[in-house]
Amino acid sequence: MVCFPCNSIDEISSGGMSGGGAALVSIDTREGGASVSGSAVVSVTGQVWDDFHFVLPLDESGDGTTDEYQDRTRHNLHGTGGVGENSPTLDLGVFCLPCQQFVSRDFIIIPDDNLDTSDGFTVSMWLFMDKTYEERAFFTRGGTADDWNFTIGQSYLNHIWARIRLVGDEDETITHYAFSERLQLDTWYHVSATWNPQSSLTVSVNGVLHASTETPQTHMVSSSGNGGYIGRKQALSLTGRLQEIRLQPVRNSAWLEAEYYNFCNAGFVIFGGQEEAIFV
Repeated sequence: MVCFPCNSIDEISSGGMSGGGAALVSIDTREGGASVSGSAVVSVTGQVWDDFHFVLPLDESGDGTTDEYQDRTRHNLHGTGGVGENSPTLDLGVFCLPCQQFVSRDFIIIPDDNLDTSDGFTVSMWLFMDKTYEERAFFTRGGTADDWNFTIGQSYLNHIWARIRLVGDEDETITHYAFSERLQLDTWYHVSATWNPQSSLTVSVNGVLHASTETPQTHMVSSSGNGGYIGRKQALSLTGRLQEIRLQPVRNSAWLEAEYYNFCNAGFVIFGGQEEAIFV
């Protein structure tokens, strides 16, 4: 395995006490906690992801077992890998946290999110592309055939594109596209797409806006109750790695930039003074 840290750090502590090479950390690692050498036990308290629709870290080993990729929100939108050889494999990703490597026809099925899209949404994830000259999908909302209504993926020349199918004024289906600049292979990127009804479809990379297209429509095409896929749309299977996929309410550029830096900038962590241990 290869480790892909974004920046080197000396130490991050989030309360608890270290003794004998172990520590108890009381926040989720995806909220800033991390274990750097030694070991750590992490517990999530309360509803950390309260307004998110789903959060899939993709840190599990999969073999096609139902609900094996755990959603961290209260909605329990767990993913199921493709049966047998069509399940992705576990690897190391950003900040040396686990990710999923997709090759050939690997994919993950996710259930219908029952999302009310009238307020729009944002999809974000970490991406590592292994091949160029292939159009591939990272996340598809809406199931099989032409029933999809939203997709984010890569173009033939490694642009990040987002596609959304909307209902026009006369029940005409309109597909909008937004393309990023061309990205490099063998590099981790934080990519996201946001749809604001009656406004725009945007694509951001590492928290920075790359593309925007106007979308005056108010409604998406129905997906007939189908869920979606991670790692493919029909035959458009990803060759690369994905980590920390989140479906959430519309987020602005400041939020997306913070998501990026929360993983990838050691200076984003603020160190406080030393606290005395309190024993109860």
